[in-house]
Amino acid sequence: MFYARLNSLASIPDHQRMILKVNPLKKRIRGGKKEVTTDITTKEVRAQIEAIKIKVERNGHLTPIAQIAPVEVEGTKIEYATFLGSDRFTELNPQIGDTLLLCHGGTDKMAEVVGVIAEERSSGSQPFKMPTHCPECGSPVIRTSDDEISCLNSSCAPILPYSLLNWASRDAMEISGLGEKLAYQLIEHGLVKSIADLYELNADQLITLERMGKKSAKNLLKAIAKSKSLPWSRVLASLGIRHVGRATAQMLTQEFATVGNLAKAEITELEAIERISPEIAQSVYHWFRIQANQTLIERLSAAGLQLPSVALPEILDVPVAPETATQQVQPSPAPLDKEPVPMPAPSTSKTPSHAESPLDASAQELQTATERNAQLQSELEQATQHSGQLRSELEEIRTTLERAEQQTAQLQSELAESRQQLTQANQSESLESELAQKNTQLTQAQEQTAQLNAQLQEIQSALAASTRQTEELQTELEQSKQHSGELDSQLNQLRTELEQSKQHSGELDSQLTQLRTELEQSKQHSGELDSQLTQLRTELEQSKQHSGELDSQLTQVRTELEQSKQHSGELDSQLTQVRTELEQSKQHSEELDSQLTQLRTELEQSKQHSGELDSQLTQVRTELEQSKQHSGELDSQLTEVRTELEQSKQHSGELDSQLTQVRTELEQSKQHSGELDSQLTQVRTELEQSKQHSGELDSQLTEVRSQLAQVQQERSQIQSQLEERGERLQQLEGEKQDLQQQLSETRTQLLGVEEMRSHLQTELAQIKAENERAQQQRSDLETQLAKSHAAQSQLQGDLNETQEKLQRLLHDQSHSQSQVTQANSERSDVLSQLEAANQARSQLESQLALVRSQTPLLKTGVVLAFLFGSLIAWFSALAIY
Repeated sequence: MFYARLNSLASIPDHQRMILKVNPLKKRIRGGKKEVTTDITTKEVRAQIEAIKIKVERNGHLTPIAQIAPVEVEGTKIEYATFLGSDRFTELNPQIGDTLLLCHGGTDKMAEVVGVIAEERSSGSQPFKMPTHCPECGSPVIRTSDDEISCLNSSCAPILPYSLLNWASRDAMEISGLGEKLAYQLIEHGLVKSIADLYELNADQLITLERMGKKSAKNLLKAIAKSKSLPWSRVLASLGIRHVGRATAQMLTQEFATVGNLAKAEITELEAIERISPEIAQSVYHWFRIQANQTLIERLSAAGLQLPSVALPEILDVPVAPETATQQVQPSPAPLDKEPVPMPAPSTSKTPSHAESPLDASAQELQTATERNAQLQSELEQATQHSGQLRSELEEIRTTLERAEQQTAQLQSELAESRQQLTQANQSESLESELAQKNTQLTQAQEQTAQLNAQLQEIQSALAASTRQTEELQTELEQSKQHSGELDSQLNQLRTELEQSKQHSGELDSQLTQLRTELEQSKQHSGELDSQLTQLRTELEQSKQHSGELDSQLTQVRTELEQSKQHSGELDSQLTQVRTELEQSKQHSEELDSQLTQLRTELEQSKQHSGELDSQLTQVRTELEQSKQHSGELDSQLTEVRTELEQSKQHSGELDSQLTQVRTELEQSKQHSGELDSQLTQVRTELEQSKQHSGELDSQLTEVRSQLAQVQQERSQIQSQLEERGERLQQLEGEKQDLQQQLSETRTQLLGVEEMRSHLQTELAQIKAENERAQQQRSDLETQLAKSHAAQSQLQGDLNETQEKLQRLLHDQSHSQSQVTQANSERSDVLSQLEAANQARSQLESQLALVRSQTPLLKTGVVLAFLFGSLIAWFSALAIY
């Protein structure tokens, strides 16, 4: 659904892969990865199977891979297709030559098989059969509990690297220094072909490897030697047996103190141990019966590990469970080529696998429970059929008894006739010959009566056996009633589980509605954020325009400062305008800061909301785990029901053996009747005794009739009980159908929930992307605001400098004014002095005129005075300017 929705929404037809990033740090720590790569299904194509090859995975599973005719899809050449497991392979039942429907998911040269087009299957197609032995090592393969065919040989080439890593891990043998790269080097250089080869290594062999010196080789050999002292439980946990970890190995070694006891243990003995499931018992049983594993145990014991009393069982060639679709003869599968199929390189990181969701797992467990109920009902039907056979045999015995009664009646009639004939013989002496004949007939009748007595004894024994069988049938009916009660309880439990699942689905629906409301709120919140961001952008543009205006004003201020010597008044007015604009910009910056604080609070609220969503998801996971535990309890109850059914089958087998004994006794009675026919000649001589014996026979016949009446009553009771049982089974079938309908409804509901979950996940991803965009926009706005703050600070610095310059100019102006006033005062003084000098000059000129007239000495004096006056005037002028 996710890929289909992605293909319908996304406009990326040429892309094959998508990388999903996890931004929150908490989720990244919880998931362990920052990025996850997923393939996008792009196109479905058809291709014909040329061959089917088997690939052995690292966990031992045998995966069939189809070699197809090369097909090119969106630039990539596909040559191989995978079935995703042997269970999927058996479900599709492909044949060599069939046409496959493939889905290309972006992997080089590999596609996924969607289905097989059976309508286009030709007559020349060859069926394929899964191998019974591993194509890599030749060991017998086993069908596991999850319907996978697996190789259990720990020394198999594809399994060996991971067996070595498991053996050297901290929870196993604690061999420090043996990592992944060293394990692959040991295998590539041929130094290790089994786990036991580790204990035969030496320093000279290890030094030849890359990045391995003498000291590291010695440390590795010390760690290997130290592992020999670990107990038998740790060795068992390190062997790589499926489902056997450290705790399970501890329980097994407590029950089986030696290797031989555990290796020779049967599956029933292993299942009898507490907390040992049938899957664990089967894996342990089969692992110890593989020849390669037995040689591994023997070599480890010879190397000095703690393996007490190694005595291994016989090797079993365990076959794969036969499949109905693959029973025809066909060519044996060849091992998978290494070059055309891309194999994963060894890496420490684990790639994400497309696992099912927990809801799918619970639905599958419920389906398995219903299938097991169906199997139990089929077994009950078989038991009822067997009881019907027993009833038919009882009816045959009753018919034989009726025949015996008819024979006794005939004998009684013959006796009456013989009596009449005897009376006639007493009356007529002429019939002596006839009396002799009658005597012979009487002897025969006596013999027949003896035979009848024997038959009656046999019939009584048969009746006793039939009563025992009826009692056993009654016990079986009681057991079946108990079993039906247990089935009723299980059905009630299933109903309660269905109700719980319905309640859980209702809770999920409520949670989904809450998520929807929260998503709508987040959308509204994102819209408000967008509007606020637009407002911030407009305000930033206004601030930019305002900063441009401030720049123009600063240029004007600078030009006006040059003119400030003449227009100081205009500068004062412009400075007041600049101050008002600065106050406005400060107010605008404060508003921006308040909006940023609001954005931060809203982002913190969204983070808290995401944390609440995570807590709800964890609750859903815990509920799913509880449902899984409940399904495990149901499985245990069903296993108990199976054991009871097996006991009932054994009891029915005992009844069958008893019936065979009754049949043999009846055959013996028939043979004995032939012998009785030969003894009928003695009946005639014992007629008098036969009279007495006939009375006894009458009494015995009445007893037999009463016993037959009791048997008929018991038969009617058994029939009524069986009818009730049939009605109960019909009711159970109806309830089963109702449960199946409810299960189908719950599955549809679960599918709807999963779809809603996928939709919500996509919407959450979109919201996260929008939040990331908002964060980016916020960071951009913060950078722009920082730039605007820097520009404002620069403008404020420039304004402060201009103010300082203006103050200096004003100070200079005031100083110049004071100097001008001083100069004016000095000028007035100089002018007064000039006037005085002019007056003195005029006086001197008058005096000179007088002196000229008087003497030439006076002329020189006048000249000197004039020069002196001119010097004074010149100095005064210099002082003025």
